[in-house]
Amino acid sequence: MSDVKGWSDCNWDTVNYMYYINHPEYKIVSGEHKDSYELLAYFYDDERMLYSDLKFEYLTTIIDESELWFMDMGRCIIPKPETRYIIGKGLFYYFLKDSMNGKLNSVINCRNYCCNRSGIEIPAMFFKLKKKEEATKNNLLLAKYYLDFAEGIFQNDIQGALRCVNYYQKGIKLYRDNGEPQKAEIAHKRLVEIQKEIPQIMVPFSIELDIKGVVDNIKINMEGLTFEEGLIRLTQMFVFEKQEDIKNRVIGEFKDHPLAHMLGKSLINAQGQTVLALPPLDIQNPEKDPYLLELHMYQNALEKQKISGDIWMKNALAILRDTYVVDNSMLDFLVKDNPIIPEGREHIFQSALRMFLNGEFYEAMHILAPQVENLFRNIAKEVGGLTVTLKDDGSSMEKVLSSILSLPELLDCYENDILFTFRGLLNEQAGANIRNEIAHGIISEYACSTGVCLYFGVAVIKLLSLTSVSCYQILKNSKKLKHFEVPKKDALKVIH
Repeated sequence: MSDVKGWSDCNWDTVNYMYYINHPEYKIVSGEHKDSYELLAYFYDDERMLYSDLKFEYLTTIIDESELWFMDMGRCIIPKPETRYIIGKGLFYYFLKDSMNGKLNSVINCRNYCCNRSGIEIPAMFFKLKKKEEATKNNLLLAKYYLDFAEGIFQNDIQGALRCVNYYQKGIKLYRDNGEPQKAEIAHKRLVEIQKEIPQIMVPFSIELDIKGVVDNIKINMEGLTFEEGLIRLTQMFVFEKQEDIKNRVIGEFKDHPLAHMLGKSLINAQGQTVLALPPLDIQNPEKDPYLLELHMYQNALEKQKISGDIWMKNALAILRDTYVVDNSMLDFLVKDNPIIPEGREHIFQSALRMFLNGEFYEAMHILAPQVENLFRNIAKEVGGLTVTLKDDGSSMEKVLSSILSLPELLDCYENDILFTFRGLLNEQAGANIRNEIAHGIISEYACSTGVCLYFGVAVIKLLSLTSVSCYQILKNSKKLKHFEVPKKDALKVIH
């Protein structure tokens, strides 16, 4: 409702005797409903709330003053009632919109929120049209209005662009739902053009880090090692993070910073398209929806994986690359006779890992991702897991990777922490989703040489090392590998 300028913009409807303000999302009106409308719900606002919450242009809203009003709407947004949260009007609009969603689910697009110009106590009512033809006509007019409004707010700043995208999506849905697929397709093509401009106008949040302490620590731990020892040392620097730790971190961050996490997230790809809309967790009970919590866990783990890949893995790999030129034979100790590598796939694993260690990351990722998927399929099959589906016509097809990684037979072979890591890296939109980006030819050469892809490559080496007899023997007999210099607490410094 950020486009409402205040009550001076109100119009007087001489037929229906009510004030109203036109807005693409809500029609703010005051007055009695007519026979052509069906009453859905109503509630009462007191004079103080009307004054403080409806004069959006001039006041900053204090949320705990709004508690009764939001409770009356059916959802209290107060994370800590004893605390006063002061927010600007822009953020309050999101709360207002979010709190109304439950009441507005059955409203056919044209929504009404009743209030009073003078600030006295009145009933507020929601209506919807009874007549389908009129509703369809109104919806198509509203769709056009959404698109026109979107073009008017599309500017060279991220807020205008994202709002424009949001209104285009609403308009397209209205066209589709009301018998205008051609108009929906034309609008969708325009939306794609707009989305392409979003990455160019997004403003990154940058943090400058001093990683000299990290690099020095890596050099100390890699010094004087053979190639085999150096590769095993790399796996010692890598730890599969525990699911429980990720879960506790997500819930802890949500509780510590409720306002920052109440609006959810939109994950945008390099083409500016939203690949996943991640709703916020429930304030009172973050674990209420296990699936949503898991999505937040994948997203949280991804951020940590990017940092680990860009700082620790990248510099450790650079030291190995500066010291050795790797060929396939140097990886025999890791790959040969490794029981988890499918028969006949040893050479392709060697080639992919050789490319990865020599800095040919783009080529390596295109081999490693599908081969690791096949590796897990093969393990599941070998231990009795059902990896195919059966259709009614008798045909079969391979199960999707997420189903494979959830098979109980595979869970008996690996800790769930390991499977959770690879599920996020390979197959989850809230995670890195590397396998799917490679399958569709989307991933860029630059992306393969940074953060999470480097993390994935080292994760594969770690996975193979767990079942390599040669790795175990080297680790057992090497005196140097028995000592690991832990980084100092200030090894990584935030400059600004």
